Amino acid sequence: MATKSKKGKSAEGIFFGKKKQKKEIKKAEEMMQMYLKYIPKLRKIMRDQDENELTEKEVENGMYDFYKKAYEVTENTFANSELTTNFSVNSLGHLAVKPDNRQEIKPITIMNELETIPTPFTCENLDKKISVLKDKTKLVNQRYAKEQLKGLTKRLENRKKYKKYFKFYNQFPNTTDDKIDKLLEKYKLVMKESHIFVPVFPDDAIQIMKEYKGVTEKVCGEKPVFYVIAEHKDFVKKEEKLDPILLVQSPFGFFWQILGAWDKEILLLHEL
Repeated sequence: MATKSKKGKSAEGIFFGKKKQKKEIKKAEEMMQMYLKYIPKLRKIMRDQDENELTEKEVENGMYDFYKKAYEVTENTFANSELTTNFSVNSLGHLAVKPDNRQEIKPITIMNELETIPTPFTCENLDKKISVLKDKTKLVNQRYAKEQLKGLTKRLENRKKYKKYFKFYNQFPNTTDDKIDKLLEKYKLVMKESHIFVPVFPDDAIQIMKEYKGVTEKVCGEKPVFYVIAEHKDFVKKEEKLDPILLVQSPFGFFWQILGAWDKEILLLHEL
């Protein structure tokens, strides 16, 4: 018969719990070591891919996704996995339990904490800036660096039309990767591409996405890239009522515009 602890739990049960935890940590550690082993090979494969190879988004004539490209290797390997959430690698290369102390929160309730910035660019000396970027592109051989320079060059070229469409784009607040990262570090939220949410978006969200897409295609002939910030469960149980924050990558630079957030009904920020 198992002995009882002061709190009424059996010693056998407590021992089994610790044994199970050690087993899970060992398994996770083995998986992490495997990931670390193959990351260099994954990077080499990506570098060696034909520069002219088209991704799915490029086939659809979408804009350069600066967020996805910047985190492509780590996201494809670790994103939203229990390894990155619950474990960290110490200086010896071993796993250590990392408690997730972030707060659970509804995205719409912390909209004011997603810091915004003034329009972060000017339209001065565009031809000179574009020329410099094109020169840099010719000197770079690394695939992702070249794609980044081409994506930025395209956005600078789009700025030549900014004045014409200023009224439309100026109605949305701007934010950056750094501001978003701070929010995700504080709260148990996840940021992903919006396409998995589209079937359950309210009509008003679809309308503003459609309008942003239409204006952006007039500017550059490319489709904008939409993302959402939501609770992790929302990406799993998409049939339920959702309350994400809707963002889009600006066609004029590597920064974001916040289109809105909603709970029961869409809340467009320029109408608040």
